[in-house]
Amino acid sequence: FRSNTLKKKEKNGMRDIIMTKEFAKLFSEDLIFIEQAKDNEEIFNIIGKKLIEKGLVKDSFIEAIISREKDFPTGLDLSVIDHTGKVPNVAIPHTESEHCNTKKVVVVKLKNEITFYNMISPDYKLKVKFLFIILNNEKGEQCNILADLMDFFTINKNFLKLAQLSDTNEIYKYIVA
Repeated sequence: FRSNTLKKKEKNGMRDIIMTKEFAKLFSEDLIFIEQAKDNEEIFNIIGKKLIEKGLVKDSFIEAIISREKDFPTGLDLSVIDHTGKVPNVAIPHTESEHCNTKKVVVVKLKNEITFYNMISPDYKLKVKFLFIILNNEKGEQCNILADLMDFFTINKNFLKLAQLSDTNEIYKYIVA
């Protein structure tokens, strides 16, 4: 099933993905972070505490996202869309709906790359620069959000530009523009 919240359009002979209002609502300027961490557990603790303070997730969230990442890795190798090595890899961590109080996507740009395991080949390690953490309190919606994020990632120029931004406000504006 497909949510169809991203629309394709032709411009100057190139395919673009345009984010619809419905998908853009998943992003909030106060949920864009630039952080440093030594590993995925540390970044999950840093971001998880902020999300708990905001009331967006339950106290069980941090433990749940760490556990789920170990069992079901979320690293995504974007070298398949860009062979120059300029497009950074991402991870799309998420938990079950009972650990979330809302439906949002949290964006984390890491100051340093950290290791995640590949979601397609779980034995393969990836260096990741961005996290798109899905908060979803609605059962059955996760696949739609994942599919829309994948569409956004696979448009090469989206991620080339995003990787160059260093301010949370710029990142937010670029994602929802």
